[in-house]
Amino acid sequence: MKLSRIEYFLAASEKLNFTAAAKSLFISQPALSKQIRLIEDELGVKLFNRSKKKVCLTEAGISFKNDLEAVLGELENAVENAKLIGKKQNNVIRIGCFQGAAIEDLIYMVSERIAQISPETNIIFQRSGFREIREALINNNVDIILTMDFEMAVLYPFNSKIIFTEKSALVYSEKSAVARKDIISVNDFSQIPFLILSPEISYGGYHNSLALIKNLGLNNQKIEIYDSWETLLTYLKMGYGFTILFENVSTKMHGLKQFVIPQAEFSRSVVAVWKNESFLINKIISNL
Repeated sequence: MKLSRIEYFLAASEKLNFTAAAKSLFISQPALSKQIRLIEDELGVKLFNRSKKKVCLTEAGISFKNDLEAVLGELENAVENAKLIGKKQNNVIRIGCFQGAAIEDLIYMVSERIAQISPETNIIFQRSGFREIREALINNNVDIILTMDFEMAVLYPFNSKIIFTEKSALVYSEKSAVARKDIISVNDFSQIPFLILSPEISYGGYHNSLALIKNLGLNNQKIEIYDSWETLLTYLKMGYGFTILFENVSTKMHGLKQFVIPQAEFSRSVVAVWKNESFLINKIISNL
């Protein structure tokens, strides 16, 4: 018997209404009725009792429905087992990473650690924005993501581990008016715009950054919002405004300088987050 006919029978047995079942299958009601007749002819038994008022399963129909559901359950298990075995054989770990210079050294470190503890494991890195890697984890398209601590407000149900914590820095261009000063203080940033990623990109990052500059005393700051890291960085390098990054990140990017915020409460952390437990994931996480 064809799987399509099994699907037709189960839809009809579930709905007990041929019109509703046909609609759910995107076929006409006469077409469904014909398929049910063909199944009954093939089996040599009547599966439905049909009248103008109602449709119900015969005793044979009830037995057939229960057996088919059990078989389909086993079929789904077979598919999942094949996927798991294939994944185990391939030893692939998918890691989502946020975009930006802060993550470059971390990607290298993670690659080296995984190579040491599991040389046979293949790593697939997926670089994207905070929102995209968050959704990839939720939808099981990656196994682990490396993100920022301010993202945990929306990722709190999942497993997490802080990978490293560093001081924050106010980063600006060497073309900025601030760069021309011999001695720089926080107040020197009050007259230039603060560049920040949109809350659509990272709701937590947006509000965390606004709170940070407010706590620094930059209460009347002009805020410029960008929809991509690349655009923000372009304006920053052109000498427009300042942003917040990890300490020393700016030293890896041409044309940028930094003012380090020494207080520990302004530090930021990179966090590993994972949704599903597995031997390989736990082994990797425990060694990061």
